[in-house]
Amino acid sequence: LSRRWSNQALALDGRTLFAEVAAHTTGISALVHTGNTLCSAGLDGTVRLWSTSTNVSVKSLPLFNSLSSSGALSISNGYNSPGASPPSTPNVNLPPPTPTHITCLFSVNSVVYGGGSDGVMRRWGLTDGSLKTFQAHNKAVSAVLVVDNQLITAAVGGQIKIWDINVL
Repeated sequence: LSRRWSNQALALDGRTLFAEVAAHTTGISALVHTGNTLCSAGLDGTVRLWSTSTNVSVKSLPLFNSLSSSGALSISNGYNSPGASPPSTPNVNLPPPTPTHITCLFSVNSVVYGGGSDGVMRRWGLTDGSLKTFQAHNKAVSAVLVVDNQLITAAVGGQIKIWDINVL
């Protein structure tokens, strides 16, 4: 890894390289800069915040609100009454959600918006650590933009939707 984004430059084939950071285990799908932080989204399903002064990952952002400590959703069978016969499989443990990744990012006022390959929009509050999600499209979100008080999303299916940012 290297030092600062602009601290030490390395001449490489006539170009200047300021830093190289091993950011994700697979390709990177989106980048956005906010304040002194760079936010990167990887095809590995991770979203990371990086300090632009140290090139160090300072935080990973979750894609989902926690379902359980094990990452699995537990469903009860509903057989709680005395004397009722339980079915052969009393509890079902579902696997974590299908792997998804963030396809686009936008940042405004210490908030990062990320559109997912699952059609879900995510809103991370960088100051309070909050995560809010909603199903924006039935196909992958391909672009996101904030203009005034409107969140504008586009999807692979060809739709553009405009949302009131104050009610998200």
